[in-house]
Amino acid sequence: MTDREPAQRQLVHGLLNWDLVRDRCGRFSAIGNMFPMEAMEKCADSSPYYCHYMSWRLGTWEDESLFERLNDLISYAETLPNWQEEKRPLVASADFAEFWSLLWQLQVAEHLCSVGTDVRWTKGRGGVASPDLSATVAGQEWFVECYVPRKSFGVLGFLRDILWRIDRDVRTSYDACLPFQLPMDRERTPFLDEVLGRFLDRARLADAREAARTKYPVVLYKHPASSLYVYLRGDNVDAYTPGVVPNRTGSPRPYVERVLREAVKAKENSNGLKSHRPNLLAVSYLLGGFQTATGLREQGVIAEMAPHLGPNIDVLAVSTVGIDERLTRESLAVAVGPELRWADSLSMIACRP
Repeated sequence: MTDREPAQRQLVHGLLNWDLVRDRCGRFSAIGNMFPMEAMEKCADSSPYYCHYMSWRLGTWEDESLFERLNDLISYAETLPNWQEEKRPLVASADFAEFWSLLWQLQVAEHLCSVGTDVRWTKGRGGVASPDLSATVAGQEWFVECYVPRKSFGVLGFLRDILWRIDRDVRTSYDACLPFQLPMDRERTPFLDEVLGRFLDRARLADAREAARTKYPVVLYKHPASSLYVYLRGDNVDAYTPGVVPNRTGSPRPYVERVLREAVKAKENSNGLKSHRPNLLAVSYLLGGFQTATGLREQGVIAEMAPHLGPNIDVLAVSTVGIDERLTRESLAVAVGPELRWADSLSMIACRP
């Protein structure tokens, strides 16, 4: 990285409309209350993204129905006990992928309110580590821990958002359902600068567009250590050249099996699951671009793919619902541990295979 300011900082500061952020915070009061302007503005000079995950979306997204939905979810969450304790770390983190963790927790809380009673956020209750949520369902208190596998997909999502706003014909590609790793932690800033720095020179993009008239896709960046390509599409069908950008896809089933094993491993010893029974680990695998594997859930095979849940997790529930959807029993596929004895109340939370 050169002595100039990182490319993503320049681009974010040019693309993010702070007047729109303020306007939407005023009109969507629950969002505005949860995300004070000063908290978001403080992140404008912090690497690697140079924005808070919520200010970016408030200042760039076009579809206001998504904010209406998010505002309703936050409004609902505010009515549940212990919300102030729960929301604090979700607001403090500026990580681009944190948005999906927030959204998933809100969706799970909404669903629990539709199937049970006494729904509450449990973090910080009595100073003891505990899962995210609890609810009474069919006379049984359940504890629910929410989890979104992130890996490199937060970085990729940020990169895609920036590129799409630079030019809607600039796309990314990677090998779906195969191991995929982009630089993380301290390496994210130089990585994003390396990719996006190419787009500060508008003449380079103009030259690529001219080249795309006769042959496309035009590769603008290839990450040497992963399958990531950044490329420019063309609009002349006769100029399309197959094979320039590989179109490889792994086997969905073993990929999802691996994701679920990693989810269980990440959470089996966290937040006091061992002492909060019965419990349910609710996993959303939408963020990772796992849409290729979504059909496996439709075929009712999540229970077959699920790893051994171990002694601390009673139920694994998996879903792919998006921001504009409501979580339902039908959209929660479950795998049950061998010791679970609360089948009646579980059947009200999710559809058993």
